[in-house]
Amino acid sequence: MAAFFPKGVLQQPSQLQVAAHWIGDNLALFPSLLGVVGVGFYVGWLFLYGAARPPAVIVPRFAPPSGFSPAMVGYLEDEGLSDRGFSAGIVGLAVARHLKLIHGDGIYRLVCQQGGQSVTDLETRFEVALFHAGDELDISASNRDRIAGARTALDNFLGHAVMPALLHKEPRNVRPALAIAAATIVLTVAALAIEVGAFAGALAFMIGFAVAGALLLVLSALTGGRGRWLSAVVGVPFLAIGLSVASASGLWFFLVALFVAATAALAAACFSRLTVPTAEGWKRRDEIEGLKLFLGVAEADRLRVLNPPDFTPALYEKLLPYAIALGVEMVWSRRFAAALAASQSEYQPDWYDGSHPWNRCDVSELSSDLGGGLAAAITTASTPPSSSDGSLGGDGGSGDGGGGGGGSGW
Repeated sequence: MAAFFPKGVLQQPSQLQVAAHWIGDNLALFPSLLGVVGVGFYVGWLFLYGAARPPAVIVPRFAPPSGFSPAMVGYLEDEGLSDRGFSAGIVGLAVARHLKLIHGDGIYRLVCQQGGQSVTDLETRFEVALFHAGDELDISASNRDRIAGARTALDNFLGHAVMPALLHKEPRNVRPALAIAAATIVLTVAALAIEVGAFAGALAFMIGFAVAGALLLVLSALTGGRGRWLSAVVGVPFLAIGLSVASASGLWFFLVALFVAATAALAAACFSRLTVPTAEGWKRRDEIEGLKLFLGVAEADRLRVLNPPDFTPALYEKLLPYAIALGVEMVWSRRFAAALAASQSEYQPDWYDGSHPWNRCDVSELSSDLGGGLAAAITTASTPPSSSDGSLGGDGGSGDGGGGGGGSGW
């Protein structure tokens, strides 16, 4: 049976009424969308301008800041201890003849040496942390606890050395994003309660899964090192479950869950700007950038006008750990290899024993071993078994910092 009404009996809704009904049916979409846009703009501003380096002229420097160890340079540059910074600390002790570094059969072995050159107090304490349980230490999974203990000790030493004089916590960088994220979550849940009633609790629970997954992925990206893979492995299923269940309820609910999770993730990303340099810290960072500029310039002739020091084996060894900390060890070593070739000199490091006969062409191989290779070994050795898969990447990729072959010796 069909019923017909003459035109005009039922009043056709206006465009405004249609829009109002659509908004009422998709109410939760608006606070979630406004939240992700708002926090996105704030995070973009924060990363571009809010914690940016003050204007400064960077000039090449031929020495690190006074009293700075290689690990300390890396810590201030990265605002934390990375596997590369940890390996730079080890190489710093090696070139000072406080330990011998042996690389063979895929294993790096540290052997404590007596005597050696003077080092900073921080490096002395780091040496004690490395060898407190014996005069030798293999960088392997069997010594995971010793490596983790030495790393934690170095992290603590460096933290006390640079904070709060050179780095400090700045909660004002995080509070606006957290406030936007919190308001977005509260308003979205309230809108869901108005829109779907009793079913809002289940949807809010699933959105919570998506938010938890997004936060774990951000944590994985920010922390690095030993725990990052565990956070990622747990975070991906949480995010997938939350978004999948929301998607089953409709496209708009999927978008709501996605926007709220993105808002939370962007707010959490602000924690990478929680630690910022002080005025003195920026000054030291500028000096470090000047050192990096010197170490990473592939053509020595570009610096000749500044009267750089003579390129000797002693200078190469002294600055090699700093080049590793700054990721430019390959360029630094190529320049040294070119200087050796130009002077027909020989170089035999007594602090390093590799797995092959030594010759002049092995300088770049040495820097690769001590930069990316050692850092990757540290990452692998310090990663718990449950999260070791995929950990070889680490943060130890070999630095190149500025291109090709070396210039002539000075």
